[in-house]
Amino acid sequence: MVRNASPALARAGSLGALAVLAAVIAGCGGGEEAGATPETTAMYEDPPELQPGEDGAFELRFGPSAVEIGGRRFCLRAYNGMTSGPTIRVPKGEDRRVHVNLHNDFTRSDFREIASMMGHGARSCHDFNLTNLHGHGLHVQPNVATDDPADPCEGDGCAPGGRYFGDHVLHTVGPGESARYRWDLDEDGIHHEGTDWYHPHIHGSTAIQVMDGAAGAFIIEGALDELPGIARARERVMVMTQVPIDHENTVPLREGEDCTEDNLSVTDFLAVETLRATLINGKLRPRIVTPPGQVERWRMVYAGSPNEMGMKLHVAKDAETEVSCAFSAAPCSAVT
Repeated sequence: MVRNASPALARAGSLGALAVLAAVIAGCGGGEEAGATPETTAMYEDPPELQPGEDGAFELRFGPSAVEIGGRRFCLRAYNGMTSGPTIRVPKGEDRRVHVNLHNDFTRSDFREIASMMGHGARSCHDFNLTNLHGHGLHVQPNVATDDPADPCEGDGCAPGGRYFGDHVLHTVGPGESARYRWDLDEDGIHHEGTDWYHPHIHGSTAIQVMDGAAGAFIIEGALDELPGIARARERVMVMTQVPIDHENTVPLREGEDCTEDNLSVTDFLAVETLRATLINGKLRPRIVTPPGQVERWRMVYAGSPNEMGMKLHVAKDAETEVSCAFSAAPCSAVT
């Protein structure tokens, strides 16, 4: 049963349509201690929330990341050693400035041939290890942040003139390089609250990086979050990515094999256009169990292929609980 669900917010991005849904739902039977069914062994977990460092900046490291998906290990291009990335949360406030330091931990370029959708059109060559950062849904300066003598950018990764980068989607961060971003959310009035996300925006390499899980939720809080019905609800953050784990050219890590830039699992650009499993916070078919009567708010970020995705919320039975709540997501062509 879904009640008081907010309208879905659709935004166009470099990867197609993003669906963001903040829903308040009624929980259905069973306690959190209930065991998983044999068909779905992974229990649902929210992404970890990234905390700023001593200098107040969020640190994102883009590099080879060993992750386990459905019982197999893969070496992916991702943030902070996980797929998907950690959540960045900005509390309600005024004059909020979000500092993010992006580090490219690759040591060399990896140029590969790509083609347009489904292999049609002209082919071109792009560096899959070249990256940058885009705040999808943010209303901030697009190139460099406004100059502020009280907050100069110092050290490696600054924009010219000792300034921070804004939401600069054409800036490139090569292997071994870094970039310092400052997103001034309230520069043009209090920024609207909502569920946004961050991801690379390198033309020609965006898809391969985001499909690997280089995407995370960017949550801006505001007055809406203080409404009693929402403030009391249990919040879950769901970032849905689509790693092509079953593609013929995707190579899982062998037992005991380290993940390095020499043995990345996904290097075929066209693999991102095949039918893929949808991961929720990096897990394949995770299982949610909620106590009776629990009201939940789900924040959903679709960071997958530019395609429609079907979602199902249904009653499921198992040996330990009379009824539990099961959630699944997949491309429409895979939904039965």
